[in-house]
Amino acid sequence: MTTRPEPAAWPRALRFTAISLVLVKLWLVAGQTMMAPGNSPHDDRLFLKLSASLLQGEWLGSYTDRTLAKGPFFSIFTAGVFLLGLPLFTAIHLLYAAACGVMSKALQPLRLGTAAGFGLFLLLLFNPVTYDTGHHVRVLRQAVIPFLALFIAAGIAGLAARQGENARRQLPWALLLGASLGCFWITREESVWILPAVALPFLWIVWNAWRTRSADRSPRLAVLLLPLLLWAAGPLAVASLNLRHYGLFTTCEFKEHAFKSAYGALTRVTPAHWRPHIPVARETRERIYAVSPAFAELRPLIEGRIGEGPVLSSQYLGFPLEDREMGGGQFMWALRSAVQAAGHAPDAATAMSYYTRLAGEVNAACDDGRLAAGPRRASMLPPLVPAYRPFIQASLADAVITAATLRELRVEPRPSRDSAERRAFFADLTRERLTPASDDVPLLIAQPVMDRIRVRLLDHVLAAYRFIIPWAAGLACLAWIAAVAIAVRRRRLPLVIPLGIGLTGSALAVVLIAALVDATSFPAVHPGYLSGFYAFYLLVIGLAWPALRELLAPPPPASIP
Repeated sequence: MTTRPEPAAWPRALRFTAISLVLVKLWLVAGQTMMAPGNSPHDDRLFLKLSASLLQGEWLGSYTDRTLAKGPFFSIFTAGVFLLGLPLFTAIHLLYAAACGVMSKALQPLRLGTAAGFGLFLLLLFNPVTYDTGHHVRVLRQAVIPFLALFIAAGIAGLAARQGENARRQLPWALLLGASLGCFWITREESVWILPAVALPFLWIVWNAWRTRSADRSPRLAVLLLPLLLWAAGPLAVASLNLRHYGLFTTCEFKEHAFKSAYGALTRVTPAHWRPHIPVARETRERIYAVSPAFAELRPLIEGRIGEGPVLSSQYLGFPLEDREMGGGQFMWALRSAVQAAGHAPDAATAMSYYTRLAGEVNAACDDGRLAAGPRRASMLPPLVPAYRPFIQASLADAVITAATLRELRVEPRPSRDSAERRAFFADLTRERLTPASDDVPLLIAQPVMDRIRVRLLDHVLAAYRFIIPWAAGLACLAWIAAVAIAVRRRRLPLVIPLGIGLTGSALAVVLIAALVDATSFPAVHPGYLSGFYAFYLLVIGLAWPALRELLAPPPPASIP
């Protein structure tokens, strides 16, 4: 295994330029104001409510069907930023800028060259998804995904790039990797997409550390255990607190086998007439009510007042209102709300007992032939029957084009739609200026004028990315193909190859997950769901030519025996 002394940091003038560019970005995004979206009981308002409970020392507050429905990291982060006295989005932009700088530092041993290294920093810094107003100026957990993903990539890259160095030099990167993964794992339910970016380089690191017969091999292998321990520490701490307060050792109820089994049992029942995006049709629900006493208890609620909102929210699917159909993104909430209203969820443990009973009754009816059904399942995805194929293909093509061309990103603010009281709640906990509602009388003159100037400049930056990035991505693809071909021919595997393949795998995983959700449940091909894609996409583009140059260069003569 080869080792090289770490190159010197950027010259002082270049560091000053980088800091200046960070300040320029902060000035530009300060022209964007936060949107209070109106009725958002499962999103913005939920995160703020959980943050308020944390600030009051009540952990996540009293138990409801929503308390453990989503990972708590974003609410913990929002509460922490509030205590620091920072505006929420300012803190997010500062952490993202820090992640860009740390990423540049992580890659220094790869000898990208000063110009290429600074260019990569600049490319990442103005990542358009970080100022997208469709989803990233709302109080949504998508806003923290870019900096968390970039810190994870920096941790694994920094650790891998320093495998020829002693354990002390590797330690900060191991700590960064583990802490970032621990936070990431309690942010969203589909966290699995990050694994390709981590697993392939990590295996490369372990292999090189194991086969190197150096005196400090044991300390270096011990350092590699730290990311795994810290990764587990975050979810374990959250699950322990949830066990103490709600009686269930979990980070999120949507990940619980009992809930997934109940949802999987309901969706395994074969509908009389298959319709896309409808996991459990009304006629299917009626047949299940007849054979499951547990589900029958929910009928007055799901088909009554609790079902009204989900039915109305599902009108985008185009079904008549009288059909009372619920899309995949609505039925799961109707089910959980009905379980709560029926008195089956005084705490999380009791709720899971009910879901276990529901799953048992429905699965028994399916197994003995009372209900026509497919095989047993425990999943939030509906059965991927052949009829879904054209929908998945269409969603996948749409997701690839949307992600690769930066389509649907926008910088113009949208008016708030919440009441004055709720907007005050948003402004209080986030310390942010809110976009006024469409019927508000403007109270300020100078600030809106300056905001429009900054937003117009951001729009020009976005336009430049939209023009350059698709072409750069095509050229980068050719460079990566050439680099991999050279690596295979020379039987040489430098770090940049597993790193690039891992990052590409994670970016593609985000696109695939968004396409599956879009085709089967609810609209998901948008920058909010694709939030984790963009930083890795830009990173892969920025590393393509340095990767090819690394493969074409002769290997360094110095080596560790």
